[in-house]
Amino acid sequence: MKTKNTLTSSTLTIFVCLTATALHAQNLVANGNFSLGYTDWILYNPSGENGGNAGAISYPTGLQFPPDTENAIGLAAYSALYQDITTLPGQSYYFSFYATAYTSAGGTSPLSMIASFGSTTLPELTLYGSQTFQEYNYEVTATSTSTMVQFSNPTAGRWPMFTDISVIEVPEPGTLAFSVVSLLLVSGRLVCKQARKTSKLLQNP
Repeated sequence: MKTKNTLTSSTLTIFVCLTATALHAQNLVANGNFSLGYTDWILYNPSGENGGNAGAISYPTGLQFPPDTENAIGLAAYSALYQDITTLPGQSYYFSFYATAYTSAGGTSPLSMIASFGSTTLPELTLYGSQTFQEYNYEVTATSTSTMVQFSNPTAGRWPMFTDISVIEVPEPGTLAFSVVSLLLVSGRLVCKQARKTSKLLQNP
């Protein structure tokens, strides 16, 4: 019986992990986890404030990264980072990312960050300097064949940090793919991690 449970758990682990991996492979955003710095992204200052200067930093030490992630990008005052992706007009997409605020001086005062998908500006985020990333998920609709995915820091002060950016096409309702994506989009990696842990527990009761 123990062998049967172990095999069943192992099979579940493989299925969940392969499915999550397949979904991740469909991400329309290049270098969404910033493993290559901000390659594939454009850094600029949209407001002209701060002398028109724009800046970005790689992750500082001490951040508590999301599962399977070791990189992040932070934006200096009044800076923005964007990437144009190919989309289908009228098609819905799942747009997700992790974000937090960072300051070398510490503290918990809030910091604003603005994320947008094409002409859709998402509600302004209020981030806190806990150095723990929070996950944000949205369903958005493309209006053209090219869509700008953008993150910006509208103020001076601390640096909004973000990573694991993904844009995944929403399958048609009623399809198996739709059910799988809906189940795993928000917590695919967490499910994978939990499945591995369950498998180990069954193998070593």
